[in-house]
Amino acid sequence: MRLSLGELSAETAGFRADDGSLLSEALRVDGATRGRIDLLYRNIPGEDDQEPFVRTARTILHIVTQLLALALGAPRRGIDPESTQIDGATFRRLVDQSPAVAFVWSLTEGWPVAFVADSVRQFGYQPHEFLDGSVQYADIVHPDDLARVTKEVQSYTAAGMEDFRQRYRIRTRDGRVRWVYDWTRVLRDARGRAEQNQGIILDITDRVRSEERASRYVATAGNAFIALDRAGKVIAVNEKTCELTGETADNLVGGDWIDEWVSEQGKADAREVMTRILRQQPGWTAGTYDNVIVSRQGQRRHIHWNYACDLTVEGALDQVIAFGADVTELVESKLAAEDMARFQQENPNPVLRIDQHGQVLNANPAARKLFETLRTASAEQQQRWADLVTLSSKAQRSSRQVLAVGEQLFEFTIVPIPAQGYANLYGQDITEQAELHQRIEKLAAHLPGVICQYQQWPDGRAAFPYASQGIKTVYGVEPSEVLDDATPMFRVLHPEDRERIKDSILRSFRHLHTWHERYRVQFQDGRTLWLEGKASPEPQPDASVLWHGYIHDITADVLAAQRLEESQQKLLEAQYIARMGDFDWEIATGKVTWSDGLYRLLGYDPNETIDFAKVQTSIHHPGDLQRITQWLQDSIASDADKLAANEYRLLRKDGSVIEVQTEGWITRQDDEATRIFGICLDITKRKRAEAQLQLAASVFAHSREGILITDAEKHILQVNPGFSRITGYPESEVLGQTPAVLSSGRHDAAFYARMWQSLHEAGFWKGEIWNRRQNGEVFPEMLSVSAVRDANGAIQHYIGVFSDISQIKAQEAKLDSIANYDHLTGVPNRRLLTDCPFDQWYLGLGRDRFGDLEEFQSLGESHARLHRLVAELASRSQTPASPANAAFDHRQLEMASEALMADLQRLMLRIQDPDATGMGSEDHLD
Repeated sequence: MRLSLGELSAETAGFRADDGSLLSEALRVDGATRGRIDLLYRNIPGEDDQEPFVRTARTILHIVTQLLALALGAPRRGIDPESTQIDGATFRRLVDQSPAVAFVWSLTEGWPVAFVADSVRQFGYQPHEFLDGSVQYADIVHPDDLARVTKEVQSYTAAGMEDFRQRYRIRTRDGRVRWVYDWTRVLRDARGRAEQNQGIILDITDRVRSEERASRYVATAGNAFIALDRAGKVIAVNEKTCELTGETADNLVGGDWIDEWVSEQGKADAREVMTRILRQQPGWTAGTYDNVIVSRQGQRRHIHWNYACDLTVEGALDQVIAFGADVTELVESKLAAEDMARFQQENPNPVLRIDQHGQVLNANPAARKLFETLRTASAEQQQRWADLVTLSSKAQRSSRQVLAVGEQLFEFTIVPIPAQGYANLYGQDITEQAELHQRIEKLAAHLPGVICQYQQWPDGRAAFPYASQGIKTVYGVEPSEVLDDATPMFRVLHPEDRERIKDSILRSFRHLHTWHERYRVQFQDGRTLWLEGKASPEPQPDASVLWHGYIHDITADVLAAQRLEESQQKLLEAQYIARMGDFDWEIATGKVTWSDGLYRLLGYDPNETIDFAKVQTSIHHPGDLQRITQWLQDSIASDADKLAANEYRLLRKDGSVIEVQTEGWITRQDDEATRIFGICLDITKRKRAEAQLQLAASVFAHSREGILITDAEKHILQVNPGFSRITGYPESEVLGQTPAVLSSGRHDAAFYARMWQSLHEAGFWKGEIWNRRQNGEVFPEMLSVSAVRDANGAIQHYIGVFSDISQIKAQEAKLDSIANYDHLTGVPNRRLLTDCPFDQWYLGLGRDRFGDLEEFQSLGESHARLHRLVAELASRSQTPASPANAAFDHRQLEMASEALMADLQRLMLRIQDPDATGMGSEDHLD
């Protein structure tokens, strides 16, 4: 739309007077012409009758012009009821006869109407129904659209918009549904608050139905349909488009049509066309265009497009719609016809057509020249030509034949066309190629793989136009077996790799990128080979793709890699078990590499990223850091190729300390150390065990007790110095002997049997035992013997620990003598007799042996008298005594002692001679 007001002129976006049809109307304000309004419109695609649309456009132009005149002739303000009546009268004259209906309604609940044109009668309503409030504007809006319309009105007014457009349904008085186009202007108060809406609604039901018919046509049309937005994104498609692309509508919508579906060769041209359309350059708002699209399956289709631009009311591009006809077969036929014509006129190789009877229907100049050569050719060559013609006349499928004519070698491709009743024969002089082929074959024969050409067509057909003899090694087929059909090759692909290889070929077909894969083939005899192939694609005029490449056997490399991986895994497992790891240090760059074993040894996760510059310092124990640094510096400065073993402490990630032993090798270049690599072994447990052994050895060597160790057969394996000191035997004299060398003879066999039984059952025995020293002296000892068993419970060693208790025994005897015998007379004292009464001994032992002897009774009485006397003398010694009393006491003691000794002598004589008669004290004294 263009507005001209005096010398001023303004246009809406997209207004071009030469790009459509123009309607104009003068703008009169207060009776004077102030300007004009031009309305540009374009015909609706698919509509045969444009008159209703033009009539509506003219009415809208007239109403807009009058509304603008009213606005210019009065101050901009809201419309109150009185002014509405005045303006309404004028407004009524303008629009009563128009199919459009003018409304003014308030933005309060229900949208009460302040003004409505008489043309509302076309919907079955009377104007007064709105003006008296019987019907409000919200009442006529279709219930299914009311919420959306309300939300849009609220949004537009809140956003400060002066006017807006809506499309929705209303209900007529008789219940019919009509589609309307609503052109609304917002009336605001002095504060800018929206109070009323002034609008014009136009019945577009016929247009909507036309659009619906067009949509149904698009959906069911035999041609493809696409609608693109300004960015080239797909807005809508039909089923034919889905069929051509091999994709669903959901996946097509939203995608970039040119990037995803136009062939690589056509992308640049398609983008240039789209740019011209977007700019709405003259001649580009509608037209035709041809390009190639590639389906999801890789099929290439030639499409002839008819496109048109759909513009907004303001004239801006809204969308591009296009109908496309699949003309692939037509294009291919045309290309084939052109090729044939070109072959007939320009091809230096023979081309001819032969019918079903073997008659030549057509031949190009090169073919006629071939016929001349055949006339002088050998009979064998002539016969082979006749056989070729016969084969061509009866052929049902394409094939190739090689034929020598004179000094030349030709390859003929037979292309039968049964529907037309003839076959085309395309010959090619391959004399030089044959020579080159022989050279290539000789070269290829010395290569470990196959040099080949692989060709695939959009319909999935595939073949090997050329393959060296190496194909028999890698695929187990002859070149001739796959010359026209690659199926035998796919048949030997490993089942687990077959689909992957097919997909990779298809991706290379679509995007024309280099094909490179590793895969397996499996033969009927069970053999499996690993192959590696690499080939470059080349698109062909017939929409096929030809790859040039090389395939070779990599089984040995794969198996070696697998063995290496297994070895590395075993190494990692061994390092884990042995608590070992390896390292690699590039001295110049400072780069450090740890094995997984070393990561775990130091408490780190092999997958975590660590700063080796910091860690290399922090992992060394402060007490060893200086020594280790000096060790490395000295090793680097020396000319040695080996890093001498060293033991030191490291700090793990959690702060715990481990002891390690490191050794390695130094790589040098030009006498300069460049690299150090080696292993690091955790020796923490070994160092602890060594410390424990040293402690045990110290205890063994310095113990005051004697210690001996025997094997399971009781042969002495080792004794300590304490053993030699106590027994007098040096170690050399007892090694290999049994502990019986110390036997004193005081213990019987039952004693030793009990001791060994305890050792076998309880694993331990302790007690006193008498042994003999080297000098023959018998001595008592306190002995502890323990049995040492292995993991299976079998006895491996015995360990005996003993101490000399001779002094203890002597002290015990001395104490016993003091406690139980009189130190003056040496006879048992009362404590001993109390502990072991004479009567009890006599009753328990003497009577059984000697009968009732009076001597025993007399002896007991004498002992009792002596004991009483000693006690009495002891009590007297506590008080002063005269010399006379002392002499008397001494005499009494001597008499008591003599009586006791006389009784003892008689008793001893009776024991020696039980038959002797009793003897008195006189006899003993004599």
